[in-house]
Amino acid sequence: MSEVTRKFGCMPIDSIIFTKLDESASYGSLFNHAIRFKKPLSYLTVGQKVPEDIEVASKERMVDLLLNISGT
Repeated sequence: MSEVTRKFGCMPIDSIIFTKLDESASYGSLFNHAIRFKKPLSYLTVGQKVPEDIEVASKERMVDLLLNISGT
């Protein structure tokens, strides 16, 4: 992820969208990436249905993912 972010560094990137979170075992590195590159998270996807599985990356949802409260 870091290499991709660096390659697109010349582009005006305002925020990050994480996809395929349903295929991830943990999420800490995703948040570390956002912090490292000082970009807010805007959206995420958990599931294969688009656009139904696109979610706003709210603070509550991020805490839920990090603490594995709901199991997804």
